Amino acid sequence: MTNNDNRLAVWRNDKREKSTHPHLKGNGSVNGQEFWVSAWVSGDVSEDDRRLLADILRRYESKKPFISISVQPKEARQERAQTVDPEDIPW
Repeated sequence: MTNNDNRLAVWRNDKREKSTHPHLKGNGSVNGQEFWVSAWVSGDVSEDDRRLLADILRRYESKKPFISISVQPKEARQERAQTVDPEDIPW
């Protein structure tokens, strides 16, 4: 059995009717909690990239995941050790 925790998948949103609707929709699980996922293509994408994306989306019109995403928590930042220049020590 595949562990799908901390994974998301999105598909082409075939119900997109307005520019405010997401281009891609999907679902997934992060730390055992289920989520709906929505994604939009940035407005500053070049026309060539838009055509390429549209072509890719047409190829994936089936319900197979278009993009799979793995999610991992950021590790807590460790406090940087302060380095002391030996010249600064008074003795």
